[in-house]
Amino acid sequence: MPYATLDELKGRIDWNLDDDELRSAMGALDDASDLAATYGLDWPEDTAPLLVKTLTLKSAARYLRNPNGYTQSRAGNETLAWSDIGRNAGTVYFTREEIRLLSRTGAEETRKKLSTNPDGTGTAQHYTGSSSTAAVS
Repeated sequence: MPYATLDELKGRIDWNLDDDELRSAMGALDDASDLAATYGLDWPEDTAPLLVKTLTLKSAARYLRNPNGYTQSRAGNETLAWSDIGRNAGTVYFTREEIRLLSRTGAEETRKKLSTNPDGTGTAQHYTGSSSTAAVS
C-alpha cells in the first residue's frame, strides 16, 4: 500500500486524469513508496512521517507530468529543457536531496527506537546495518 492516496496525488496536479493516467498514477504511488522505503525505512503506511508522504507525492506527480521522459520540448520559438533528470527521465525517482532527506529520516527514527531501554537507562539493542536494512541483535 502506498504512503499517499490517489486523491492526494490528484491535488498535486492541475488536470483531470483519464483512465490510463489513473492506472499510471497508482503505479507511480506504489513505485515512489517502494523507493522511499528503500532509501529510508519500511515504514507502516499509517505511521510514515509526513515528509515521506510529501516526497512520495512529489515524485509521483513529477512522473505524471513527464511519463515519457522528455528532456526537451519545443513549441514554435519556445524550447523547454529538463537537463537535470538524465537517466531518470520517464521513471519514478527521487532527487539526490530527496534521497538524503529520506535516509536521514530513516536513520533518525532507527536511532530513536534503539537509543534507550524501556526503563530509560541506556542503549537497549545493538544496531547493525544501514538505515534501509535496519537490523538489531
